[in-house]
Amino acid sequence: ALHDTDYWKILKYSAIAHIFAIAVVVISAYSGIIENYYTMRSDQTIRWGLGFQYVSLSANYFLYFILIWVAYRREKISIIEILVFFLIQIFLFYKTDTKSAFIFGILALAGAAALKYIRPVKYWNKFYTAISVLLAPISAVSISFVTYVYNPQNQILAALNNLVTGRLNLGKLGIEQFGISLFGKYIDWNAGTITDGSVYN
Repeated sequence: ALHDTDYWKILKYSAIAHIFAIAVVVISAYSGIIENYYTMRSDQTIRWGLGFQYVSLSANYFLYFILIWVAYRREKISIIEILVFFLIQIFLFYKTDTKSAFIFGILALAGAAALKYIRPVKYWNKFYTAISVLLAPISAVSISFVTYVYNPQNQILAALNNLVTGRLNLGKLGIEQFGISLFGKYIDWNAGTITDGSVYN
């Protein structure tokens, strides 16, 4: 369906579709058209869904928008755009407490600013290409390794676990209880809306 379609048009209209959908849902939630779900953590932190069924979706969708828009605009992105996106990031973090989307979004905006305003960086195309290719596998291997070796007695790992809201601890418990299987395994799901016997890997 996308054969012979201009790559930059794909990025442009994907970004427009993302931000339009996010805006419609959030405005609908604040207008009372749809329900604004929320959850409360054990520390009494309230996380708002802003119209989405799960509280982190708005922040994650906006992160995807930022990545697409930065890739589309590149050096042409303006300081006003960066500042506006930064303020929206702060708002979404305040409402949803979604740390990963906030951190990666800020890093993306910082990278966009560096690409635009720091002259030497503009010519490091091979460096950026290498980062783009290697970032995903390196991140996957790194988080898997850190989860596997996680020990709450280690102050650095404990601090990192707090930063990611306990996910290292949960991952370690999952590995200890269920192990790691290449093709997944059946377990009893005791939370959420997924039925018992779902595949866990």
